[in-house]
Amino acid sequence: MINKTDARMKFYTTQERWFGMTYSEDRQMVKDEIYKKIQQHVYPEKLWK
Repeated sequence: MINKTDARMKFYTTQERWFGMTYSEDRQMVKDEIYKKIQQHVYPEKLWK
């Protein structure tokens, strides 16, 4: 799609540490990281409205 100019992409850079959930065992770690980001005011308190 990009080669046909039917779509565009944007890339963002950050100095933040990436985290994600690959396995169900990662769930608590992801929840904890999101909570930390909310407490640090990096993420809004209501992430999904």
